Amino acid sequence: MKGFRFIAKVLIVFYSVLLFGFMPVYADTSNELLQNPSFTVNKVYWSLCQEGTAKVSGVRDTAIYDSAPASYRVDCISKGNIFSDAQFYTTSLKVEVGKKYKLTFRAKSEDGIANPTIYLMKSCKPWNSYAPCKTVTIAGDWATQEIYFILNTTDYNARLTFF
Repeated sequence: MKGFRFIAKVLIVFYSVLLFGFMPVYADTSNELLQNPSFTVNKVYWSLCQEGTAKVSGVRDTAIYDSAPASYRVDCISKGNIFSDAQFYTTSLKVEVGKKYKLTFRAKSEDGIANPTIYLMKSCKPWNSYAPCKTVTIAGDWATQEIYFILNTTDYNARLTFF
C-alpha cells in the first residue's frame, strides 16, 4: 500500500507548534494556512478515516509529544487493500494556482518505519490532486519533515491528506 506503508502495527505521532505548518513559501509564519496545527484544541479540523479492510485509530496524546501541549497518534493496525483505505487529513485550505507551498511537520514512528504519501487535493469527488504527491520516511526519533507543492489549480477548500 502506498500511504502508511507500515510493517505490522505502526504508530505515527504528529506534532508541532508552528512546525506543522503549511504556508506559501514567500510568506512568514503569520500566514499559517492550517487550522489547529499543534492539536491545541483536541483534533479539531483534523480527521482520520478508515475504509475497506483498513483498521486505524487516532487520539490526541498529551503524554507522548515533541513539545507541549500534545501530539496526535495514528495507530495503523491494518493498512487495507488499497492506498486510500487509511487517511489522516485536514480541509479548508486556500491555495492558488502556480504558487509554491511548504508543509513542515515533526513526526516519529514508534513501531517501525512509516512512509506516508501526502497529497494536496480536492476535498470531494473526483478527488483530484493539485500537485505531485510526496512520500516521506518517518522513523523512530522525532524528525522534521519539509516538503513543497507547486499548485496546478486554485481552490478555497483544498484538502491535505496523509495516506
